[in-house]
Amino acid sequence: MPDRKTVLITGAAGSIGAYLRTAFEDRYILRLTDIVPADDMVVADLSDMDSMLEITHGVDAVVHLAAHPGDRDFHTKLLPDNIAGTYNVFEACRQNQVARIVYASTNHVIDGYPKDRIVTSEMAIRPDSMYAVSKQFGESLGSLYADKHGMSIVCLRIGSPLPDDYPGLRTNRRALSTWLSIRDMEQLFALSIDVPDLQFEIFHGISANTRRYWDIYHAQDVLGYKPLDNAEQFALDVEAHESQTDE
Repeated sequence: MPDRKTVLITGAAGSIGAYLRTAFEDRYILRLTDIVPADDMVVADLSDMDSMLEITHGVDAVVHLAAHPGDRDFHTKLLPDNIAGTYNVFEACRQNQVARIVYASTNHVIDGYPKDRIVTSEMAIRPDSMYAVSKQFGESLGSLYADKHGMSIVCLRIGSPLPDDYPGLRTNRRALSTWLSIRDMEQLFALSIDVPDLQFEIFHGISANTRRYWDIYHAQDVLGYKPLDNAEQFALDVEAHESQTDE
């Protein structure tokens, strides 16, 4: 059996991190970090470059999840963590010759487009918030580091990663387009870590939803992504909820 890769997950105490920790515990040698203290994690602050250099040393891949979600205060939250902190992680990986960075971007960087077309990763960004702008910085940084330093960077524009028993899936019409099932999410991250010979790629992280408006063919072609789920299974519940609301 080949040696397992050592994979660092930043922001490992978050909801996505929790799923990946469970899914990958037997697949990789995991190194976990978060600003939140936990028994199995190294406490590290993205703003501390020395800490980033230490935790990225000797790893094969970094899954960079750590960020403030949503439209938080720009100067006190988004700027130091989502922008400067992401730079520190990428630069530490460059100095430590980390083979692959998987960057958790967001669908919000392209959610400004009308929903009557399929958006591909080649199209210009159209952010819907300052949070989206802060996450797009990481995509641009990845492009620069791939071109200038020859690094391998994969950006996943994550949709709505929710377990199939989450009540909101049965009441939220948008989720019929944006849902990313947990098992499809775990598959996407694993492929993004393991598929060789990638330089800079952007993939849309959603399941095979009938009503999707973001392209998944690129992930299917390049990564071999085979989504197993489709949010259409919740459509009747969503329609029934909307009928009750309109009465």
